[in-house]
Amino acid sequence: MSLPNLIIGYGTGRCGTKSLASFLNQQQDSNITHEQSGSWFPTAGNPAETIANIIGRNSKFVGDVGFAWIHYVTFLSKEYNAKFINIYRNDEDVIESFYKNTAHMPEGYMDTWFGWPHDSDKANKDAIVHSIKRYRRLEEIALLKNRDKIMTMHTEELNEIEFLEELLYWLGFDEPYNLNLQHLGASYGNGQMTA
Repeated sequence: MSLPNLIIGYGTGRCGTKSLASFLNQQQDSNITHEQSGSWFPTAGNPAETIANIIGRNSKFVGDVGFAWIHYVTFLSKEYNAKFINIYRNDEDVIESFYKNTAHMPEGYMDTWFGWPHDSDKANKDAIVHSIKRYRRLEEIALLKNRDKIMTMHTEELNEIEFLEELLYWLGFDEPYNLNLQHLGASYGNGQMTA
């Protein structure tokens, strides 16, 4: 029995990972989740068990999108011939969004979220900036080691039909594509577009 096509998306969080997962999951014969239990939190569960559950789905294209996958890019590339989408958003926007969404969180929240220690235990801007900088370095390393397996995209490219078609073609999806946009700008109306 052949393995399905494994697609893994990753980004800092607050950058469109949920929208990306939703878009991919709308394609033919696709089962792509967002931060599946055990996969999105670096110290939770067993990564091998999580991958086995994803691979075991009854679809041609399977995968998950979440920030913690960055820790497994090289492994998944070698062992499962996975393809990756590194989605990013401008750092200032990510930092501001995290700050708005985590300022009310308890001490140590950013440690828990990113799974590494830093100088501040509070969910403040300094802690967020530190975590985002570390994540950006991990993105650079992943790309350096696995350049041919990673498609890098900006959040706003979820609004660009031509880019989405290119992405789906690169991933190996069959046409016709479902181009129901997820991260809409005003010019896209309700986003119901197919090709």
